[in-house]
Amino acid sequence: MKKMIMRKGIAILLSLVLVLGCALSYDPISARADGNNTVVTINASGTGADLIGDVRMAISDDQTWHWNPGSGTVTVNSSDSFTITVEAAPGCIVNSASLNGSAMTLTDGKYVTSGVSLTGATAALTIEVNITVDNSYTNILWGYDQQEMDADNYVDPRTGTIEIVKIVRNGSTIFQYNDNNYPMPEVDDRPGRITHRYSRNDGTLNVSQDIGGGGEILSWYLEARQGDVVTFQFIPKPGYQLKSASINNYTLIPQNDPCTYEVTMAGLLHLSGAFVRKDNQAAVTSNTVTGAAVTGNGGVDHGTLAMNVSDLNNMPDDNTLAQAMGNDSDAFISSVANVNITMANIISKGGTASYAANANNYWATNESQLGSPVDISLSVPASDLAAGETYSIVRNHGGQRQELNAVYNSTTGKLTFSSDQFSEYTIIKKAGTPVTTPEPAASSSSDSGSSAPDPEEIAKGEVASSLSTGFTPSGSKTMDLNVKVESAPQGPKAWASINYAVDNILGKNYEVFATYNMLDKDKLYIDKKTGSLTLGIPGELQKLGGNFAIIVLQPDGKPVIYRDTDNNPNTATFKLNCAGYAFALCYLKGGKTAGSTLGGNGTYTIRSGDTLSGIAARLGVNMYELAAKNGIKNVDRIVAGMTLVY
Repeated sequence: MKKMIMRKGIAILLSLVLVLGCALSYDPISARADGNNTVVTINASGTGADLIGDVRMAISDDQTWHWNPGSGTVTVNSSDSFTITVEAAPGCIVNSASLNGSAMTLTDGKYVTSGVSLTGATAALTIEVNITVDNSYTNILWGYDQQEMDADNYVDPRTGTIEIVKIVRNGSTIFQYNDNNYPMPEVDDRPGRITHRYSRNDGTLNVSQDIGGGGEILSWYLEARQGDVVTFQFIPKPGYQLKSASINNYTLIPQNDPCTYEVTMAGLLHLSGAFVRKDNQAAVTSNTVTGAAVTGNGGVDHGTLAMNVSDLNNMPDDNTLAQAMGNDSDAFISSVANVNITMANIISKGGTASYAANANNYWATNESQLGSPVDISLSVPASDLAAGETYSIVRNHGGQRQELNAVYNSTTGKLTFSSDQFSEYTIIKKAGTPVTTPEPAASSSSDSGSSAPDPEEIAKGEVASSLSTGFTPSGSKTMDLNVKVESAPQGPKAWASINYAVDNILGKNYEVFATYNMLDKDKLYIDKKTGSLTLGIPGELQKLGGNFAIIVLQPDGKPVIYRDTDNNPNTATFKLNCAGYAFALCYLKGGKTAGSTLGGNGTYTIRSGDTLSGIAARLGVNMYELAAKNGIKNVDRIVAGMTLVY
């Protein structure tokens, strides 16, 4: 584990190889039988002798002895000639050094004496040094393993990653990442990780990486000088942005390339908490649409989305719109509004203004086509609808007009649909009946952009009880014993999602038995996407009812429901396909089937990107009853183009 310690106001990194005041002995010189041997004793004294980082006694690069004050002696062959090197600990400077009274030579920031010969059965080497703390020295350490890093140095990899791009000193580049002029050779190979390092010859710059067995970067470490200008990339994961352009009183200066900032080094820089969860943005300039929202990440790699809805002056004629409705053309009544919907993938430069208010605060890429659909809602007042009328939407993209599967909720006044293409949209009236369900606290559809929940939403409290549990990752035959389930209260946002899922998806005959946190190796939540969670069912719960289900809260707070898949009354097994930080264990009172929420008079055609849970939430019906009515055996597998009856 790498640790940062303070010495006279300067941070000094202690690695596994260099220990302040003590160096590690390895690759020892072996005494040979064909010559006379000498037992050598080394002593060090002088100002700052405890700041010695390393003393090396070498015949060649692969025949080197590193002084260890704990042993103090080494046996060598008297016929060999040695080079003695003295080096300061990181963050310190050797001002002078002598060997047995003779001054050593300064070479590349180290003091060296070559051609040392030893005679006799014993010999003593006395090193006199003057070493002081280098006040111009600074360093940064950060990594992605919470168990290895201190709190100040840990960067949650689910929120984003940070990389060094280049380093400039006095106007000249002294390091460029992935540039052959600045090689980072392998310097240490340990189980599960390899260290690569670039070191400047004068000892005033060191850049190192620890690489995991899968080629992933585990940590970065930089030793530099105050005044060096370091170019970083702060790369947010989907659903996250840089928290601020000011970190630990450092100012991050955005550059032209996305995610790239310059920082002038002036002391310690702690990078933990650099990223923060952010919602997508939506702006509206329309006489008809009064509000809008977009959820999901659309398959973007970084940052969030910004949607803009604005009025278009031209309106397609009625025949064109009716034809776009295909077999449903007879239901067309009239056009309502023609709007332009644009979408941008945005990455914040660290300011607080929205993209609509200050586009210069973001790196933005306009997206006319996303990698996957997002859910869109447009606020359109219900007051203009007559009995038997509802709203729908027609998209015109690349000259192809098509009515999308849309649901209008007259209670919330929102027209919702999914799309991955962005250009001209026409809101129309058609024959039909709006749904009237209350607005959910959170969508029940899965969101691949899910990330860590807000800390205040996970007040764990006292652990009242725990369930016997096991988690089997997909493809594994053994339990991952690091997954823990603890009884824990949940915050108001979580309960809003749980209550919505019970009322609108499971059915009101279900009750919540208890809520639990799910911890993965003591981290915030289980980030494994798929696997099988098995819970032991307490006897008191078995008496209350059966037909167990869990409501898993995804990291963004959205609920997903899973039902028991085993036939053992003492356990319940749930096939998970999403990450989650908490869940509510539910049971059907008396084990009876809940009353049906289906009327049988409506139809819905599945579109690409739809989920059955999302469709059920829009229609205000029970997802499992919807599946049973339409012969769907696996609620996680539905086919675009299929027409559902509800």
